[in-house]
Amino acid sequence: MGTDELAAIADPSTGRTALIDAIRGLGPVTEPASFWSDIAGSDAFGPEHRRRAVVALFRRHVVPGTTLAELARALGDPAWLVDDDVSVVDVLGGKIPVSWTIADTVLVFGVLPELSDEVSRDWAIYLRVAGTVDLADVLALLRGGTAPPEVQRAEILEVGFEPPGS
Repeated sequence: MGTDELAAIADPSTGRTALIDAIRGLGPVTEPASFWSDIAGSDAFGPEHRRRAVVALFRRHVVPGTTLAELARALGDPAWLVDDDVSVVDVLGGKIPVSWTIADTVLVFGVLPELSDEVSRDWAIYLRVAGTVDLADVLALLRGGTAPPEVQRAEILEVGFEPPGS
């Protein structure tokens, strides 16, 4: 398993059900993170296909224990990610899919919100990062710039998705 699924995922004409089945049918990670990022950044794919690629990128390549520097390398300065789509949860007014503590930082990545439609709006990825990190430093790191060593080494403690089944 894997080659046929990756071929289906890489085909812009793959329908929604076949795409979901192909992603679910993937075995262990063999593909580079760029496979997903390239799909997410391509206008050849529909909005939901691109969103599912972003979610799969995080599900398959960003796990607890990943550092922010490793995250930046995995994302590879993604064309699909706009700085305004990344924020820090500093006030909790509802439920989020990761724990929120005063000692850690929760980053929220909006998943292509500019492609909003009825099927796939309001998708987000939440990362709980150990310690306090500044959003500007995280964005600089994600864009290939420099960040303080403690930000580069900060570990992702939890990854959560909204909606959870996305």
